[in-house]
Amino acid sequence: MTNHPASIDVRFAAPDDVLAIAALHLRLNLESATERRPGFLTEYANTWLATPGAAADVDRELVGVVLAALVTKLLILRYSANTLGAHLASAYRVPDLRGARLGCHMLETVIDWCVERAVSRVPLHPSKKARNFYERIIFDVLNSRLMELKLTQTR
Repeated sequence: MTNHPASIDVRFAAPDDVLAIAALHLRLNLESATERRPGFLTEYANTWLATPGAAADVDRELVGVVLAALVTKLLILRYSANTLGAHLASAYRVPDLRGARLGCHMLETVIDWCVERAVSRVPLHPSKKARNFYERIIFDVLNSRLMELKLTQTR
């Protein structure tokens, strides 16, 4: 088992974190055997500045991130007008911290942020590798590719 640092600070990500978050996202993609693309870090950083998320630090080094995007659901029978949702776009923590509950803490920070904004649902399309993690956090399995967390405003 890996020795975990005694102090992990999970917090809402700040604009100053943008390049470190982009680097973590690049690392996630490279670990998934995604090809490098020139200009990715700059493009990602510019896009991230409009995306909320949680970050985790160990000794001021960013070691994890969870990103979500607010979305307004279209009016369909299942949702009332202007139902606000948050799409969980990305989650990553460095492999050395597996088992430190870092993903849970970062996800809780994002979920609390969603509750503060009256978000009712958080859908995501998890990788096969991540499905068990989200099922343990009580995401509902809607189909083979889609999961969703229904939120109450009394969390």
